[in-house]
Amino acid sequence: MELVVVLLLLGILSVTALSRFVEPDAFAPRTIVAVVLAQGHYAAQSAQASSDDVTLRVSRVGTTWQTDVSDSVVNLRMSAVDVANTRIEVANDGNVYDLDAASSLALTFTDDGELLSGSVGVSVLNLGAGTEVRIIGDSSQIVCFYPTGYASARAC
Repeated sequence: MELVVVLLLLGILSVTALSRFVEPDAFAPRTIVAVVLAQGHYAAQSAQASSDDVTLRVSRVGTTWQTDVSDSVVNLRMSAVDVANTRIEVANDGNVYDLDAASSLALTFTDDGELLSGSVGVSVLNLGAGTEVRIIGDSSQIVCFYPTGYASARAC
């Protein structure tokens, strides 16, 4: 009887573990959130350190989500996450914008680390309302950029 119970438990555990390997894109939204948060923090800190405005861009290039941090002169840091089955939308002041190859998110930080301006494509964002970046795939994750330049992995 004990052997049957042990085999049953091993079967349940193996099915659970196997599902994580069969669908690796299940972690894609969480990976993108980690990259966007890290790049957002880096952009705010770089703006403070350099006393120059620094811009964070999030854009889609094929199946890759690319984040660039740059000042007025040079690209400071770039990161790309290769994931196919995800999409990103930006919610701001009651409006929702989809990011794609034609429209990217741009957030500019001032020398005190606060947000100076933001846009999705040609649409200008109201930074006072907070900017919510929603990563949607097998699961959904959220990053919020507050007007102070602070970013967190929760809803605005």
